Amino acid sequence: MTQNPTRLNPSSTRRARAHSEPVQRGGFTLIEVIGAILLTTMVITAAVTSYVNLSDASTRAAARMRERLHATTVLDRVARDVRAASLVVKPAEMDPLSHPWFFVADGRFSFDGSDRIKLITRSHRPRVTAYHASDLAEVAYFTRIEEDGRLTLLRWASPSLPPAYTADFPAEDDPATWVVAEGLGSFSLRFLQEGGEWTPEWDSTQIVESSQLPYAVEIKLSLRREDADPGEVLAEADIQYFTREVLLPLRPLDLEAMIEAKAEAQLAGAAGGAGFFGGPDGDQDSEGSDVDCSGLLASACSQWPNFFDEQCNPLVPLEAIRSQLPSELQSCIQ
Repeated sequence: MTQNPTRLNPSSTRRARAHSEPVQRGGFTLIEVIGAILLTTMVITAAVTSYVNLSDASTRAAARMRERLHATTVLDRVARDVRAASLVVKPAEMDPLSHPWFFVADGRFSFDGSDRIKLITRSHRPRVTAYHASDLAEVAYFTRIEEDGRLTLLRWASPSLPPAYTADFPAEDDPATWVVAEGLGSFSLRFLQEGGEWTPEWDSTQIVESSQLPYAVEIKLSLRREDADPGEVLAEADIQYFTREVLLPLRPLDLEAMIEAKAEAQLAGAAGGAGFFGGPDGDQDSEGSDVDCSGLLASACSQWPNFFDEQCNPLVPLEAIRSQLPSELQSCIQ
């Protein structure tokens, strides 16, 4: 008896085939995931680095701008006082220490110029009042070294002309002393002489620069970095200097020479016969009418002996006392 072969169940055959074939599913391999992570990390790192660099550059630019504004403010303050420096030539017979006009500068902490200055300036701005106030003032600048090595620039001012010159500088705790700038790395002044050479100091009370002003002043300062350690020696490339040259337009005023020149001109005019009165003979006034100017002058000589000498020559400009003279004599004055 022949046996029939076993029939396979179709459903069981499909299940066996499904288990034996590889399963096809969607997704990324491990290498692809690692590559994506690395690429993302590189992009983020580049973006963060760029942002940090940009932020640092912005911070440095803002710091430089603050330094420049700070330095410009200090230079403007000092330049305003120096530019208006005023000096009257000392009379030959006067003691230099008794003369209240001076321009003095020397150095204590600076090696390339003066770090303190004292002068008479016309930069004072008086308050608007009913009384007349002068624009003259005595001003001094000097420096102080702080514990961290930085310099503090101080200004002292007195809105009046001193009675005499004193060599000492004002005290730091004086009520008229106030702080101009802090955190300076250096502060120095140089002065331009008549020959075109720069000198580190100036003293108008001495023989060399007696009653003289420099033609220009160079103001130079530097700012020490805020993050610099106390006592740290900075490289020259890391120090930014700010310099300004200030011209002094006012020259020393020689009052004695001016008075002598005016007196000589008045005497020369009086000797010529027409310095004060119309016509060589003094017979006409400024309008040409007949007036006895000579007689009126003789009468004025006897009436005002303080204004005329023994030869009846005027000792002062008659124009200055014109209102005190008789109306007839006033018409004779040109």
